[in-house]
Amino acid sequence: MPDQNLGTVSTSLFQFTSTILVIVPTPAVFLLLQRFIYNGLTQGATK
Repeated sequence: MPDQNLGTVSTSLFQFTSTILVIVPTPAVFLLLQRFIYNGLTQGATK
């Protein structure tokens, strides 16, 4: 008979993995596009 706790572990692992997949790319994209973001902000502020 399968253990009932395995379903809970599987669900928790899936939620943790999905959270990591959502959170990690956000700062990575920001760091890659940081130069363009700051240039746009400073150009908009001086016009």
